[in-house]
Amino acid sequence: MQEMILFNRIILVIFRFWKLTLYFITQFCGISELIMVLRYDSNNAPVEVYLTPERFMKISIIGSGVVGQATGRGLAHYGNEVVFNDVDKNKLSYLSNKGYKITKSVFDAVFHSDIVFVCVPTPTTNGQIDLSFIKSITVDLAKALKKAQKYTVLTFKSTILPQTTRTIIVPKLEKVSGLKAG
Repeated sequence: MQEMILFNRIILVIFRFWKLTLYFITQFCGISELIMVLRYDSNNAPVEVYLTPERFMKISIIGSGVVGQATGRGLAHYGNEVVFNDVDKNKLSYLSNKGYKITKSVFDAVFHSDIVFVCVPTPTTNGQIDLSFIKSITVDLAKALKKAQKYTVLTFKSTILPQTTRTIIVPKLEKVSGLKAG
């Protein structure tokens, strides 16, 4: 019974925080196996449970605000190589002083990554979501993808409405880069 409770807790932790991210990592980055790591306290009780891939990922975070920093720090905590990018030099300086890798170039962020997390702001103006930051970074990403000529997974963590990816982001990426999504 104790093993079943432990197993249920492990599954709860894994799926509460990592279900979508693990799906992307396993499906699109060629990682076929994930290794479960348990850390125990002095009473032999598990205190930390997480999954680690056979190989660690190279990840870029575009937009280093609250969401970007939380995402990047969390992924770096588990051993992934994370590079932060932002237009705000103060945020990059802060992250650099904390020991994180930074880049000022979107191309460098894309070229040196397996996965790019886009965490740019989507402010609300007059009751409407302002997608200008999304549109701007999409063009920059498309140019970088065209130049890099390598397979890269893009994940948008910014708040966007349903169908935005299909109707705005993908068409703009395909038009500017000349590449086909998929």
